[in-house]
Amino acid sequence: MVTLQPTVLALPGTLPPSSRSADMSAYSHLAEVLAEKYDVAPDKIRPEATLSDLGLDSLMVVEFLFDLEDDFDIEVPEEQAEFETLGEAAALIDELVKAKGG
Repeated sequence: MVTLQPTVLALPGTLPPSSRSADMSAYSHLAEVLAEKYDVAPDKIRPEATLSDLGLDSLMVVEFLFDLEDDFDIEVPEEQAEFETLGEAAALIDELVKAKGG
């Protein structure tokens, strides 16, 4: 006998932070935030792109980090907050979420 599991559908950005971090990779979420909140063209969002390549100035980068900390319920230590590319940022977020047990 086959048991069917119910499927819950949600629009992007409507999941609570704990569900969002479990259901979506850090890179996918970073790309979504950059496109939706910071108006970065999706075709410019690549793992090797730097935040300055994407048009974020230093204040926007700080705000972006705060957004990620809130979204993933983590704290990015100051000594780890320096990264070159979007891929490195996603790897850092994944590492911090994993270390937290998420």
